[in-house]
Amino acid sequence: MSTPTALEAQAAPLPTSPAAAVDAGLSAVLDSIVEVDRLVASLGAYRAVAIDEVRRLTLAAEAHLPSGGSGWSREMTARRVATTEISAALRIGEREAEQLVADSATLVHDLRPTLDALRSGRISYRHASVLVDEARSLPEASWSAFEAEALP
Repeated sequence: MSTPTALEAQAAPLPTSPAAAVDAGLSAVLDSIVEVDRLVASLGAYRAVAIDEVRRLTLAAEAHLPSGGSGWSREMTARRVATTEISAALRIGEREAEQLVADSATLVHDLRPTLDALRSGRISYRHASVLVDEARSLPEASWSAFEAEALP
């Protein structure tokens, strides 16, 4: 009796029926979809960090300009510039861009555990966005406890 090769020893057993073959294929495809979702979530975290960096850079640039007399604070002007730039770059509406800028700032500066969960793929960007909205409805002092309770 011959000893199986390393490749043969590692091979999964062949399905015993067409239904088992379909189940195995379905399982493999679903596993791939779950992994893609984790990657998409991770990219959402990196996008949030990059969007906040745009906000931060426009704020830094605005600090070096004389006051324009528009009645807007430098922070408000910087936020509007960041929103317009994100809107144009991503080809999305100003309102959606404004929400992305605000949510990104909150994730990066105030809800780090949520950003970390997003980065690791434990939650989706939609989940993170809901947590940001819910956190904003609470006193800031309770955000950490809220995150600890809400995150998986």
